[in-house]
Amino acid sequence: MANVFKKCLAQGLISENDTAVIFYDLTYLENRIEYLTNLFPENTLHAIAVKANPLTKILQIIKDKNVGL
Repeated sequence: MANVFKKCLAQGLISENDTAVIFYDLTYLENRIEYLTNLFPENTLHAIAVKANPLTKILQIIKDKNVGL
């Protein structure tokens, strides 16, 4: 993770003055959703709480995987 942080600093995507930085591993998220949905019958409704992650771009990725919100 330190390398990702350093690259973001070098590219000006974040600043040393930022008080919080959150990185999302979208490949992990997508793989995890796929893994969990494959464990259950096709008619199972899977859902993720919006309260747990209210970021619209992340929610769109989840929605695109046919997971409820």
